[in-house]
Amino acid sequence: MTVSRIFDLIDFNNLVERFKQAKGFTTDKQVATLLGLSQQDFASRKQRGTILAPIIDHALSSDINLHWLITGVGSPTINSLIDNQTETQELMIIITEAVNTKLKDMRLKLAWKYRNKMIIGLCDYFLQHFQEEKKINNAISIEDYMRTHRSEIEASISASAHMSQ
Repeated sequence: MTVSRIFDLIDFNNLVERFKQAKGFTTDKQVATLLGLSQQDFASRKQRGTILAPIIDHALSSDINLHWLITGVGSPTINSLIDNQTETQELMIIITEAVNTKLKDMRLKLAWKYRNKMIIGLCDYFLQHFQEEKKINNAISIEDYMRTHRSEIEASISASAHMSQ
């Protein structure tokens, strides 16, 4: 599955509704205010599919479960007893940082939409790969996995960045 195909599968209206649910909000205006956006900018970003970045940025700094936010599966909040959701969140943070660093090193500027497509696609791919490897080696942590697969991740980022230009 390509990165753009994965990104196309995200229903941004449902993502925003889940975000409102997690924050206890009932209106888009409340979300826009929280994110520091005007209602018009928020509505425009939601329609264009570029609202993901500010919502993810806020979710990363709160207790919102990214796996649930994107897929609707699991619990709305991070629960340390639910390893898969915690690992998904950790993986997304690590890959987001790796993408930002690699794009900076490559001196590439991608539109948020393409950057987010890349992050989601890479997270999906490497989470599946991590879960397969964890079945074989149950003791492996997400940090150990990412450390041993760093060059593969960087190569994937480079390839995805060149395809997005």
